[in-house]
Amino acid sequence: MDLALLGSGPELLAAHASLQAAGHRIRWMDARRVEAFPELRDRPVPISSHQEAVALGASHILLVSYGTLIDAVDLERATFLNVHFALLPKYRGYHGLVWSILNGETEVGFTLHQVDEGIDTGPIYHQARLFLASGEDINDARTRILEALRAQLGEAVTRIAEGQRPVPQDRSASTIGARRCPDDGWIDWRWPAMRIANLVRAVAPPLYPGALTRWRGRPLTIRRVTQLPNPPFLGPTGRVVDFLGEAAWVMCGDRMLQVDAVEYDGEVLPPRRVIPRVGSRLG
Repeated sequence: MDLALLGSGPELLAAHASLQAAGHRIRWMDARRVEAFPELRDRPVPISSHQEAVALGASHILLVSYGTLIDAVDLERATFLNVHFALLPKYRGYHGLVWSILNGETEVGFTLHQVDEGIDTGPIYHQARLFLASGEDINDARTRILEALRAQLGEAVTRIAEGQRPVPQDRSASTIGARRCPDDGWIDWRWPAMRIANLVRAVAPPLYPGALTRWRGRPLTIRRVTQLPNPPFLGPTGRVVDFLGEAAWVMCGDRMLQVDAVEYDGEVLPPRRVIPRVGSRLG
């Protein structure tokens, strides 16, 4: 199949590699990627938008991390396919992978679907489902999804070229994720320990800025935590209850959470080297 490929990030290059391995011809590609990677084989014609791809005669346009909505007039002139980093119909919209981890999902992945006039509402051609362990963060998830994308996307597009029909989404099972910003990463220690642990995993550096609290009036990034099966401590939330070695036990809304690593003044450290005393208060 001849394709136009538009988007950004390492996922676009993973898609490019998978499509080429499956024998598809990428005739047009996002200009920023073409210029940044001169080693690409069979160099495609650089384009800057889906409108340009349609004007040049592309009949199939694949979008990977492409943020522009497609107008109805363009949907009538070409078939648009989209790679979404969530298991639709759940987590349509923005930051699907972040919302998946925030909500404690044990399955993550990507969905290849046809674009319609809605936002991530089109029928589904293919999904890659991956198990995510409780100790894995968004960097681990993204790495594994990119591997699956590289391994599976090309063959999925081959099946479309051979006439595969997509499956409509179940609207009753859908959820929609709002756009997130760095300020959404601040911790409220009144939350349950699991919610805080999921936030730490969902916005972990280097992909995101991290889960933030305050220590002595300055930002402190919580880099790694361990959930504890202990009963609740009777006391204020955000308080350091005890230390286990250099890890700190911090009171949350329902129980304690073990904080294993923090980042302070640009340096990743054990909590006890930053917060020296039991009874210290975060937030």
